[in-house]
Amino acid sequence: MGRIKRRNFDNTELRAILRRRDANKFVSSVGRRNFRRDPPQAVLVFEDPVVYTVRQRVIDFISEHKIPTIGENPTWVREGSLLVYGVDYNWYWSRGAYFVDRILKGANPATLPVETPTRIGLYINLKTAKAFGLRIPDSMLATAEEVID
Repeated sequence: MGRIKRRNFDNTELRAILRRRDANKFVSSVGRRNFRRDPPQAVLVFEDPVVYTVRQRVIDFISEHKIPTIGENPTWVREGSLLVYGVDYNWYWSRGAYFVDRILKGANPATLPVETPTRIGLYINLKTAKAFGLRIPDSMLATAEEVID
């Protein structure tokens, strides 16, 4: 699986798991080496093509062990992860289509502005929170872009 780096910050341990390129080995290694013997209190998942391809296996595993997971792609929340703070990819990709349309209509690509994502939101899976015995504060629910019941 690669190396596991450990760092401690004010009584909070941070473990960075360096993934492999093979998605199946990634999932089996995570389950075998780390979570079963020394489960984390929470998992932060960064968007990555390898991890994304096995997201349902990861979500199933963390759900089975009731490990809250936070990510950056709303798809994860819709499939069972606890919460996401990130870009609305549907909006993001529609902006790409907008630029393709402009270019096909004759716009010079060099004159089109560079955009960065501006629609970033909080997505919460309340069903997962309840299954894990967690209470999500009302203030978070009120500011969420989407809440899955």
